[in-house]
Amino acid sequence: MRCRLRKQLFIKRNKICEISLAFGLAGLIFIIIDSEITAATGDSDFNKTHPISLLLRTLCVLCTIALMASLVHYHSIEVKMALIDSGADDWRVALTTERAIKLAIELIVCAICPFPGTGIMQWSYIHPDSRKATMVDVPVDVILSVPMFLRAYLLCRFMVLHSKQFQDAATRSIAALNRISMDFRFVIKTMMADHPLRVLIVFTVSFWICMSWMFTQCERYDGQLSAKHYYLNSLWFIIVTFMSVGYGDIVPNTYCGRTLAVTTGIVVCFNIM
Repeated sequence: MRCRLRKQLFIKRNKICEISLAFGLAGLIFIIIDSEITAATGDSDFNKTHPISLLLRTLCVLCTIALMASLVHYHSIEVKMALIDSGADDWRVALTTERAIKLAIELIVCAICPFPGTGIMQWSYIHPDSRKATMVDVPVDVILSVPMFLRAYLLCRFMVLHSKQFQDAATRSIAALNRISMDFRFVIKTMMADHPLRVLIVFTVSFWICMSWMFTQCERYDGQLSAKHYYLNSLWFIIVTFMSVGYGDIVPNTYCGRTLAVTTGIVVCFNIM
């Protein structure tokens, strides 16, 4: 009876993981579309107060609410599975402090999203020639859209739960007997052993694209270049920084861009380690 119930919860947990990933990516896609349309049109009638822009951000908020509900459901299933494993009847036995903190962090990370009516803010822009700082108008959505890429951890969870190592009951039993945690680190090491080139290419290209988009959002509001040039310059800067070269021909002119540059350098250090 316990084994059958645990298997049902195992299958249900995988489905909830898929749903949460779908909601997380849907909200991110809505914001990317909104940011690109409003930035491409410039000072035309299509701005952050346009009905289409408000609709896209409303859809993002709805996806975020559904995502947070699915996260609570996911962790409730994990608590039920922990109760079955321990043989206890009280849910407070399985709801440890570590699990509660983990749920709180996930809810905080996934709750960050642009919403209708955020308005405009000003931040410092350092001119590359004179190195003087001036204030430029930037939508608040920029600050709220960049952290949305932290939802990428949902993809890592999806990879773990749908990996062939985690799906195989015999492999999970052997790992449990040897006290091996089948987490994302274990799965990515296994994938690196089986397909090293494929994993490196997919991770590197995905990281370049995501970071260049975020870097563009931070640097594009000075209005000096076209959207295509911003993307090309951002992609070049991220690739050069990722390779630890740093020619210095393109430098971040906002503190947001500098933060992303430091983040890229930290990721490079972890890759080397």
